[in-house]
Amino acid sequence: MAVDTTPIPSTVQDETDSAPGSHRSQPWYVAYRDAVFEADRSRVGERIIRAERMIICRERELFALQNSFGEQRALDSALHSLRALRSCFGVWRS
Repeated sequence: MAVDTTPIPSTVQDETDSAPGSHRSQPWYVAYRDAVFEADRSRVGERIIRAERMIICRERELFALQNSFGEQRALDSALHSLRALRSCFGVWRS
């Protein structure tokens, strides 16, 4: 089967983010990853809270942008994951 090498129109690229995974270099993603992979149970709560705050701040920054759908989906997914982790560890809001 041949691979389609037709260029993606710029409007479609904007909707899907032109650099998939580019959000992984963002500070919020690093904080999220640190929370998810924290091995010290005594630090999990503070990591979750920090990551949630950073995600919410980033969501506010992206609110006005029309071409950040990929990162917005990643933010939503990360926030849901952190809420599940918070529930598992019994971490309540501070």
